[in-house]
Amino acid sequence: MFVTLLSKEVRQHLLTFRFAAALLTTFVLIVVSVWILADDYLRRLDAFNRAEEETAQQQAGVYVPAQIKPVVNRPPSPLSIFAQGEDRRFGNTVKLERREVPRDAAGSFVDNPMMAAQPSFDLLTVFAVVISLFGILLSFDQISGERENGTLKMMAIGSTNRGVMFISKLLAGVVCLALPFLLSFVCSLIILTFIFGITFSAVRWLAIALMVVAGLVYGALFIALGLSCSALARRSSTALILTLLIWTLGVIVIPGAAPIVAAALQPLEPVTSVETLEKATYDE
Repeated sequence: MFVTLLSKEVRQHLLTFRFAAALLTTFVLIVVSVWILADDYLRRLDAFNRAEEETAQQQAGVYVPAQIKPVVNRPPSPLSIFAQGEDRRFGNTVKLERREVPRDAAGSFVDNPMMAAQPSFDLLTVFAVVISLFGILLSFDQISGERENGTLKMMAIGSTNRGVMFISKLLAGVVCLALPFLLSFVCSLIILTFIFGITFSAVRWLAIALMVVAGLVYGALFIALGLSCSALARRSSTALILTLLIWTLGVIVIPGAAPIVAAALQPLEPVTSVETLEKATYDE
């Protein structure tokens, strides 16, 4: 019974326009994002190698110890192709001076004009916005829609267990949400390997795998949310409004307002206090 319900739910999803839209949108967003970020990573890696060579040449010509000014260059992380984090926004070069505590690092090695179009768009953004939204769209009418057309009553008469029904719809939604994402992700990895020539170590492959699993779990939570709202609401329109309201609060409003609320509850130390503490540490 469970396998029959699961296969039926999967077939219904695959034949809908929503699944086709999810497949196309996810594929375009992930492939384009990975392509741009891979090109940016190679630009920064090339600039890092040039900076290392220039630093070595400068230090080789210094013979007086007092004139040595070490420069530390930080290489870009290959994982920034998938999740930028602070890798690109942090400084890449730190110059060490005598009797001076290094405070700031220079900016990125290169200014990539392609990054102007998507300064913070990466796989994390796809997870947070696109995957979660499609999870809701795939699930908001799965129970309320069957209640409206009478299918749910027929299944109840046939003594179908409600828990089995809910789990089958949940797994079917996860499968149909995972298909577009995994297909797009595999194509992106093929592009990285054969077009850009980028390889990853075993540790980074593990990090990528954990990222994929976390993204799918995140999408599954929103599918479960859509199914729960669909079970509570009598109409699909009501379920859609309710799920979109929760999605807006959880994905857009709360993450955006959290830093403001945190700053109001726990104000940061003023700059003068930090500078005073730094001077006292330096004098000591």
